[in-house]
Amino acid sequence: MTDTKAFFNGAAKLWANKKPRRIDEENVRTVLRLSDIKFGWTILDAGCGAGFLEPYLLRYRPEQIWAVDFAENMIAAAKERVTDPRVSFSCVDVAEMAFNEESVDFCIFYNAFQHFSDQEQLVAHIASLLKPGGRLTISHPQSRRSGEGEDSLFSMLPAQGLINLLRPHFRLDVIIDNNVLFMVSGSKLKPVDTPNI
Repeated sequence: MTDTKAFFNGAAKLWANKKPRRIDEENVRTVLRLSDIKFGWTILDAGCGAGFLEPYLLRYRPEQIWAVDFAENMIAAAKERVTDPRVSFSCVDVAEMAFNEESVDFCIFYNAFQHFSDQEQLVAHIASLLKPGGRLTISHPQSRRSGEGEDSLFSMLPAQGLINLLRPHFRLDVIIDNNVLFMVSGSKLKPVDTPNI
């Protein structure tokens, strides 16, 4: 855990100053559109890094964005980038955060999910935070394979492996795994629901 945190703290300044590529911006807009976010939702940006996603999420006029990352330098960089009062940045590991159950409408892991070691426990935890019918999106900006590079500490599951991991908790309605974009998204199952994929 210490090595992981050191890696991200060391990368914070570089990532905060890095100008996003046009394809990354296009992919973010595509991911958020396909996530079916509603105006006024409460959003959890899990592994928010230097706050890259927040300006895009704010376009959906959220009630609140909880942006969390366990690297202090990432949170410091994010706070410099985004000052909108609807965004609350917290230095905490989302897998361990104490948060009211069923209080979040939408959770997104953008270029972050592959960095968590106990992904099964993480998915169950996120499901407990989402309101009934709330949505989860896991995405990487270019492709799953690009999420397995030297900056990735853990590998991204193949699409089918991730589907199997999410299936007990979510009804999946978006699965994209190509050379341009990796994305899996769906809504939290209600007690009477059954998975459709």
